[in-house]
Amino acid sequence: MTNFPVLVPVNKDFKEFVEFWSKFYDTNSDETKGYSTTITKKSFTEEDLEILFEWKNQMRLSEKKDISFKTKVLTKISLINEYKSKLEIDVEKYFEDFYEVSGVVWRIFLLHCIKPNEFPIYDQHVHRALLYMNGENIENVLKTGDLSNDKKLDYYKNEYLPFFQKFGKYNPKKFDEAMVSLGQHISKKSIFYK
Repeated sequence: MTNFPVLVPVNKDFKEFVEFWSKFYDTNSDETKGYSTTITKKSFTEEDLEILFEWKNQMRLSEKKDISFKTKVLTKISLINEYKSKLEIDVEKYFEDFYEVSGVVWRIFLLHCIKPNEFPIYDQHVHRALLYMNGENIENVLKTGDLSNDKKLDYYKNEYLPFFQKFGKYNPKKFDEAMVSLGQHISKKSIFYK
């Protein structure tokens, strides 16, 4: 007899959730693209930032993204390293200083690169996962790509960041892996929707 496991939401402790869902994350992409060794550096070179942004993009940057990266991220490398050396970051000031960095997901990712243990990565997968965990209507959960940059930034600052500060601190990387994995599974219209 074959046993087919069914995943159902249960009110368990968050650490158990993270341990379970992080197992579904593709960790090979981390090391092969240099994320784990680059993210911990005390300051970044241009090459370090390129490695990190290509890791986030999951491939080399397209010509358009590469131009944006070089003109809007690399030109601020001194400011990036200045922020990296700070003990605390004023989030509002950070988002003002890096407003021209294309797209809020890149701005948040850069903030994550600067302080990876304090600021989680944010994308449609983690947004979808948190909506689902908070019991949102499934139609809202599946439409996360329709949000404006302003709404994404508001959600990150007012919902996701406080959630991370409450639950994600014990292992920020595993936290991210779990949230991404759950969000990806939800996007595949899996058995979660029953």
